[in-house]
Amino acid sequence: MSQPPPLSPFLKAYYKWKSIRFPWRRQYLVGLDLKNNTFWEFLDRGTSPKTTPSHLWRRIVYPPPSAKIHPSEIQISPAWHQWLRHTRNDPPSLTEQTQDVLRQERMKILAAQADARWAAKPGYVDAPSESKEIRKPQLVGGGMLEKEEQGQNGGAVVVEGKEEGEVLKEQRQKAWKEMKESQGKIPAQKDPWKRAAAGGPSEEWQPKAWTPGKK
Repeated sequence: MSQPPPLSPFLKAYYKWKSIRFPWRRQYLVGLDLKNNTFWEFLDRGTSPKTTPSHLWRRIVYPPPSAKIHPSEIQISPAWHQWLRHTRNDPPSLTEQTQDVLRQERMKILAAQADARWAAKPGYVDAPSESKEIRKPQLVGGGMLEKEEQGQNGGAVVVEGKEEGEVLKEQRQKAWKEMKESQGKIPAQKDPWKRAAAGGPSEEWQPKAWTPGKK
């Protein structure tokens, strides 16, 4: 952070005079920041300094005389922002402002060191380096282990002269065929409900037509 030029003896005497709280004074200096911006409290016209409470005094900031900028372009610290918005009663001292700047610089250094340590660790999603050998899993199908040849054919992995997609397709078809054959060898079980539905011999008996007997 660039340091502002030091205040002249005349400005120091002027600011000291303006910071004295005389009972009749309607505007007085409250403090300065590290960029020589001045902060003031003042009263509007028609109000009396004797009867106006301290929380009704208005607050404003002015840039140093050497800075040719508009008041809206002034950059101030959060502590002075709180004071201007009446969320802080006491203005920050120069010691407090200096310590806050040192704290921010220390946090930036610690954050840069943490980023460097994080960048030095290998990432889980990073691509492996060319020096490391990539071990590809071997394809297993039908209870047999096929030998995989290391190589590339137009970007596809070659296994015994066949592409990986064709090998997987053949393995799925072979497994499906073996499953069908194993299901065909299982003897068909008798349905117990069919036997229960047949019932006993009396269930099939039907009465015959009545015929009168001989006398």
